Amino acid sequence: QTADLKTYYPTTTLVTGFDIIFFWVARMTMMGGHFTGEMPFKTVYIHGLVRDENNKKMSKTAGNGIDPLLLIDKYGTDALRYTLVKEVAGAGQDIRLEYNRKTDESASVEASRNFANKLWNAARFVMMNLDGKTPQELGKPAPEVMELSDRWILSRFYQVVRQTNDSLENYGMGEAAKGLYDFIWGDFCDWYIEMVKSRLREDASSPSRKVAQATLAYVLEGILKLLHPFMPHITEEIWHTLTQKSDEALALQPYPQVGDIEGTNWSEPVSLEAETRSLLPASTTETPKTELKPIASASDSGALSRLNPSLSQSASIWNQVAKVLSELPDEIGKFFNQYQQPLIVVTLLLVTIITLKVTLAAVSAINSFPILQPTFELIGIGYTTWFASRYLLTVAKRQELAAATVALKEQVIGTGEPKPLPRLVAEDTKSPPALISASTSLIDPQLEQQFELLLGTIRTIRNLRAEADIKPGVKVTVILQTSSREERQILEAGQSYIKDLAKVASLTITPELEQELKTTMAGVIGTVQVLMPLEGVVDLEALRAKLERDLGKVEAEAKSLSGRLANQNFVSKAPADIVQGAKEALAEAEKQAEILRDRLSQI
Repeated sequence: QTADLKTYYPTTTLVTGFDIIFFWVARMTMMGGHFTGEMPFKTVYIHGLVRDENNKKMSKTAGNGIDPLLLIDKYGTDALRYTLVKEVAGAGQDIRLEYNRKTDESASVEASRNFANKLWNAARFVMMNLDGKTPQELGKPAPEVMELSDRWILSRFYQVVRQTNDSLENYGMGEAAKGLYDFIWGDFCDWYIEMVKSRLREDASSPSRKVAQATLAYVLEGILKLLHPFMPHITEEIWHTLTQKSDEALALQPYPQVGDIEGTNWSEPVSLEAETRSLLPASTTETPKTELKPIASASDSGALSRLNPSLSQSASIWNQVAKVLSELPDEIGKFFNQYQQPLIVVTLLLVTIITLKVTLAAVSAINSFPILQPTFELIGIGYTTWFASRYLLTVAKRQELAAATVALKEQVIGTGEPKPLPRLVAEDTKSPPALISASTSLIDPQLEQQFELLLGTIRTIRNLRAEADIKPGVKVTVILQTSSREERQILEAGQSYIKDLAKVASLTITPELEQELKTTMAGVIGTVQVLMPLEGVVDLEALRAKLERDLGKVEAEAKSLSGRLANQNFVSKAPADIVQGAKEALAEAEKQAEILRDRLSQI
C-alpha cells in the first residue's frame, strides 16, 4: 500500500488500441482483480490504428511509420491533432493517413491546416468589425431586436453545443470534430458572416449593426471554447486577442453546456425562483408562491389574483382557458386541472397547442396575460414552454404530460382530417403559421429547417449564375415559383438575404407563372422552381457557342468510352477495376451530355 497506489488506482478510463486487448488489457484486468480485489478501470475506450498510405499497420519492424514532427513543421500541431481526431468514425475504426513520403506531404493534414486558416481569417474579420470591443463589452445579443439570420445562427450554435456534448459523452470524438467543422466552416463562415457584412458597414449607432456585432462576438467565443480540446493552440491565441484577457487561459474556461445556454442568463444555470420573479411587473416585490394546488372549480379566477393582483383583469381570458380545459377529453383535462398557477397551466396548454399546430388565435389570447406577454417577447414561446415543462414539472409529470399530449393529438387529429381545437377567442382569424419571420425562440430546430430553404435557394441561384457564366458583379432577375403558401412566406421573410448573397436585382415570388419563359436557366430546391431569365444579362450567342463546344467534348469522350467497352478483348483482358472505371466514366459523360443539352434547350 503506497501513496501512488492509493492516488492512482483504480483509474476511470483506459484508452487503447484493439490490437492489445488480449495481450495487455485482459491481463491488467485479471492481475488487478487478483492482487487488489478491484477492477483497475471502469471504462475501456478502444480506438483504431493509424495506417499508412498503403493501408498497412505502422510498426517499427516494417519501418513504415510517419514522423509526426515532419507534419507538424509543415502544417502545424493543431492540424495534425485535428486530423487524427476527425478521421475517427466510430469506436475501433482504423485511420488511413494520406502521406507522400517523397515530399512529406499529406492531403488529410493539409485539409485541417486549411480549416485552421479559415478560422483564423474569420476571427480576424470579426475582430476588425467589433470596434475594439470584447464579447463582454458588447453584451449578449437581445432576442427582441435580433434579425432572422441572428436567430438562425444562434439556433444552429445551440444545436451544435448539444450535439458536441452528446458526442463527447459517448466517446464520439470524430463525430464531434466533424460537426464542429461543418458548423464553423459552413454555417458561421460561409453563410452568417456573409449575411451580416452589409449590416457591419452601417453607421456605428445602427441597432442592426450592434446586434450583428454582439452575435458575431458571442458565437465566435463559443466556437473557440467548443473547438479548444481539438485545436488548443490556435483557439487559445484567438481567444486571448478576442477577449483581451491576458491573465486567464481558455483551457480553464467552462466548456459550453446546453443547460447554461438555455437559461435566460445564458451563462448561469436557471433558478426557478429568480426566473419567476423576473417575469413579474417591476412594481411587484413579493416572491410568488410555487406550490401547486388543485383548482377548486373550472371558472375560479382566484389563482390570478393570488399570483399577482394586477392579473385579475385577465379573468375573462382565464375563463376562456378554463372552458378549453373543460372541453378536453377527461384524462387530458384532469392533468391540466391539477395546477393552480396560471403561468404553469397556460404554458402547459401552449405545449399542447404548439404540438397540434393550432392557429395563432390561441397564442394571441394567451399572450393577453400581463405575465406572459413580456415573457414571450423576451425569450420566445418556444423557450417558455420548454422552461415550464423542464423546471416546473418533475420527470414523472413531464412523462405524464408527453403521454397526455399524444393522447390528445390522437383524439383531436386521429388519422383523418384534422379537427379544430376549441378556440381561446371567439373571433375567426386566418393568421399564417408561426414562421421564421415572427419567431423569437432562440432554440428552434424548425427555424433551422425553414432557413435551409433560403440557403438552398441562394445556392441554386449561384449555381445557375456559374452555369450561365455570369460575372460576379452583374445582378440578375430571379423568379421563385411554388404553390406552397408556407414556402412563399419563408422566401418573402428572407428575400433580403437572397438579393444580397445571390446578387439579385429583382426578385419575384409567385404561386404560379403567368406565362412560359424562354431563354431562362432553371433549377429546383424542394418544391420551389428557381428561374433566372438570361436576356439582357449574358451574351446568349457566346453562351450557346460555349455550351456546344463543351457538349462536343463530352460526346466525343462518351463515344470513345463506348468503343472501348464494346471491344470484347478490352472487357475480357483488362483488370476488373479498369473496366468498372470505364463504365462509371461513360455514365458520367452521358449524364453531363444530358445536362448540357438541357441547358442548350433553355436558351
